[in-house]
Amino acid sequence: MSLNIKKILFPTDFDMFGQRAAGNVLELARQFNCEVFVMHAIESPNAMMRMLGLKTEEDVRKKADKMMDDYIAELDSSVHDVHFEKIIKVGKPWKTIVDAANEVHADMIIFGTKGGSGLDDTILGSNANFVIRHANCPVITIRETPDHVGFKKILLPIDLSKETAEKVQWGIVFAKIFGSELDVLCIDESTDEKEQFKLRSRMEKTIGHIHNVGITNVRSETLNAKGNVSKQVIDYAEKHKNDLIAIMTHLSADEKSAHIMGTTADQIVNHSRIPIISIRPVKLYHHRDWDSAIFS
Repeated sequence: MSLNIKKILFPTDFDMFGQRAAGNVLELARQFNCEVFVMHAIESPNAMMRMLGLKTEEDVRKKADKMMDDYIAELDSSVHDVHFEKIIKVGKPWKTIVDAANEVHADMIIFGTKGGSGLDDTILGSNANFVIRHANCPVITIRETPDHVGFKKILLPIDLSKETAEKVQWGIVFAKIFGSELDVLCIDESTDEKEQFKLRSRMEKTIGHIHNVGITNVRSETLNAKGNVSKQVIDYAEKHKNDLIAIMTHLSADEKSAHIMGTTADQIVNHSRIPIISIRPVKLYHHRDWDSAIFS
């Protein structure tokens, strides 16, 4: 499993939401020495607008192209040795983002979001969830302007799914780049003693693996699930001043254990004021041994 970042896709509407993500886009590009593809999605003007001569797709594209050039020049002036490319696409925002990421083989997508659901159909509202579900690479969503660039205290909620260790691997990558502290959190949703034992064992093995790769700044905690798990994760992150929460976006069909995924993941993305990295598993796991299947 390669965790090297060479290409970042940065969708923007040239507004304050994009600006919230720009600092971390540039910092990650600098740290990983990678290209940044700045992208803007425009929706084709409807037939009535064209018939009345109010606005054509060409007019919209020309305006977007000029705004893109100005925006990239602004980004370029604030950082050295980062190569920028521009992408302008016409269509539904979430689909154009996913298509662009696939076309350029992006290793990561980063953008600002309003959070919440049922918002206007822009790249900033509920489209975030569609991008996260369909993207083939990790997606970082940033809802509020961070106090600093980079991620210094990363929350890793873990569970009994095999895929969850991929978020641990990404946490390790970021910890090495930014000197981050890793918070490993287990939320125990089971009343079964065997499941509880497995979860404690998973926690111990995770901490051991993190130490073995040379990261010592790590803490762990287990909490009993109480009501809304997504709120519990967010509350924990706010209390402990985490600046990134790592979540998985898919669960294997044969996994029956408690998990921080699915609806819970959507709720965390929608409501967290803390940046989120949503990770889609890149492997299919069939081996019953969690350690040899993932930490290899």
